[in-house]
Amino acid sequence: MSKKAEVFKYLVFIVAVLFACQAVAAQGKSSQDEKILFHEKKELTGDKKKDAIIIKGIQYENGSDFYKEIILMVTSKGVLREVHLSSGFSPAVSFADLNHDGLKDVLVTVPAVNHEEADTIPIEAFAFTFKDDKLLDLSVPPAVQVTSQYLNDYKAVLKVDDHKPIVLDVKNRRKEYEELGLYQEGILNEETELMIDSYYSLKTYQIFGRGKNLEGRQRINGIHQQDSLADLISKWHYEKDGWKLVDVKIKPVQTKKR
Repeated sequence: MSKKAEVFKYLVFIVAVLFACQAVAAQGKSSQDEKILFHEKKELTGDKKKDAIIIKGIQYENGSDFYKEIILMVTSKGVLREVHLSSGFSPAVSFADLNHDGLKDVLVTVPAVNHEEADTIPIEAFAFTFKDDKLLDLSVPPAVQVTSQYLNDYKAVLKVDDHKPIVLDVKNRRKEYEELGLYQEGILNEETELMIDSYYSLKTYQIFGRGKNLEGRQRINGIHQQDSLADLISKWHYEKDGWKLVDVKIKPVQTKKR
């Protein structure tokens, strides 16, 4: 073998070793950054045997509370099924028969920000059923779409589809709104909409004779994110063609006068 061939062979060997070392390091780092966030056993499939439910988070960086990926893993009869959810902080998990088939389903909500950083934390929500060892995405109800508008005399109106319009009294914000130029002596200076956030809460509740259902809460803010006016509370029932909105109401947020 010529000297050049020997040098080339040596270089190929060195490159192969480097790639192998990088792969091992990456594998070790990946394992180190993984964390089990939830582990419980529940009967989900209908075979009368408990299944293992695990939620695993892959940290953005070692020691971080933020997970760049959150994975739901359900093992039944030795078969593992994985669902990749979203990024976020440590999720909340609950079990309820959402689609009314006699078996518990899995509801997971993932906060988008740290619990300590906000009063109402935007969430991503996911719902799944595993009946007969088949994974089915039940989805979750969409955030309620609202049309809103400030009115003269320190009022605001909100409309949700066919539901009766709801009027909010915002006189307790008179001073701030006047200073910011939204109103001038109770007269609205220009058309202005309110800000309706996505869900910050999605939880199960019981209806007599209709089983478990979902209640969502969205925060209604005024002219800025700290101007909390009310909660939009929606109630949903799962039917064959998906989620149906059965009730919606507004609950004012208690704040100090401004």
